[in-house]
Amino acid sequence: MSRVNWSILFDFLNTKKEISQITLTFEELETILGNKLPESAFVYDAYWRNNKTHSQARAWMSAGWKTIKPNPHERKITFIR
Repeated sequence: MSRVNWSILFDFLNTKKEISQITLTFEELETILGNKLPESAFVYDAYWRNNKTHSQARAWMSAGWKTIKPNPHERKITFIR
């Protein structure tokens, strides 16, 4: 599997200036990213936490967003400003 280019998510979220919350299914997120999410994204809540030591979190946090209530078993993630 190729590595996910999280700067694509940064670019996507950075264009959403008019909204303060967005929920994406993992399928929608994979379409935006043009790549499959790693298996850990489907298993671990910690994958979606706002922890700047993780490249995925740096992408959304740098765009001014945070995740709330991560639950990978639902296969969706909510970002808020």
